[in-house]
Amino acid sequence: MIIHILCNTINGNKYQYKHLIYIRWNRKFKGGINMGTNNNSINRIEVDFVKYYLFLKDDVGLCISIEEAKEAYTDLNNNGYCKIEEYYVYNNEEAMEDLAKEELDTKLGDADEVASMFNIEVISDMWINKTSKEMVAKEYLSDNGWVEVLKCEEPTEGYIDSNGETVFYCYSRGGNN
Repeated sequence: MIIHILCNTINGNKYQYKHLIYIRWNRKFKGGINMGTNNNSINRIEVDFVKYYLFLKDDVGLCISIEEAKEAYTDLNNNGYCKIEEYYVYNNEEAMEDLAKEELDTKLGDADEVASMFNIEVISDMWINKTSKEMVAKEYLSDNGWVEVLKCEEPTEGYIDSNGETVFYCYSRGGNN
């Protein structure tokens, strides 16, 4: 059985049919799919990638090429998260916490960031008590969570992959890698 999925991209006022994806259900590949822009260039990829790509295009509303999606999908699988435009997509909450720890480490090295994160009384107490940067980061993350540290909106369930894992996404309000 062959399913044709046409992915549109908008270029100004014109619709360009940029990608035609051929998905083949083939028992030999145990549910694998073949994808290409024409019959000459067909690459085997996972069903989850197609779910991911269509999720980004249709549900999130991103105008993203297959190449960009492949790169981000690889990051998601390798790191437990990826960032695409203003969105984080993740399947590993621990990876997001680790990312927030790295972000906090950077922020706590910048006086202006520290001043925006804490009021003067808290900063004075930290200084008087000789609170370590690591302790401040741990406490801040515990009190605020990675969502606040990374300046994200509340995560939303995106889709469930073929392993039964939920993939989440959230909009980032600013300035993170």
